[in-house]
Amino acid sequence: MKTSYIYILIAVIIIAVFVYVLMNRNHIFSDLEDEEDEYEDEDTEGEEEDEEEEKTQALFKNRRENLNSNISQDTNTYFSKIPNLDDNDKTKIMSAIESSRNKELDETQIISIPKEEIQVVYALIMYKENGIEEKFLMTNEVVCIGRDPEACDIVISGDKFLGRQHALIYKKGQSIYLADLNSKNGSFIEGVRISGKEEIVGTKRIKLAGTEFTVKVGD
Repeated sequence: MKTSYIYILIAVIIIAVFVYVLMNRNHIFSDLEDEEDEYEDEDTEGEEEDEEEEKTQALFKNRRENLNSNISQDTNTYFSKIPNLDDNDKTKIMSAIESSRNKELDETQIISIPKEEIQVVYALIMYKENGIEEKFLMTNEVVCIGRDPEACDIVISGDKFLGRQHALIYKKGQSIYLADLNSKNGSFIEGVRISGKEEIVGTKRIKLAGTEFTVKVGD
């Protein structure tokens, strides 16, 4: 008799579970569909992120190619204006300009250099612009001086006799040089007009067209 009750109880439990599943199957299937939709959304977002990354890399590549093209054009323009510039100087200037313009694209790297190996040469360029005394500390390898605000590091807008890209001051090893860019009104060191490039040693008075500069070289 007890065995019969047990069988009846088991049958009732099975029937109850079956009825529960039937009553809630729509809800269960709905949850499963929602989970599938979430997985699909995640896949779509992943694909979109991959596409954005590819676009960013392509843009970076194009920008670098454009920069390199502009660098080549600019340096060729500079070189054509300096009559006695040798190949070593050309390489130095080209490397400096390329390095300077690539800074905005490259990640910053910290390089450890022993103290005894560090030798820094600098040039302090002093001049007047519209009656105001200005000082420019040369931190780049190449400094362009002229009237063109897009191409020059030191812009003298008030001197109409100054060329748009009149002259360069650049580093070569532990020396500083002035290079005239074939300007119409000339570049002078201590009153002597230079042809091509000349080294600046110590403190010198420099005149570019009608604008006077004092350049102090030190280390």
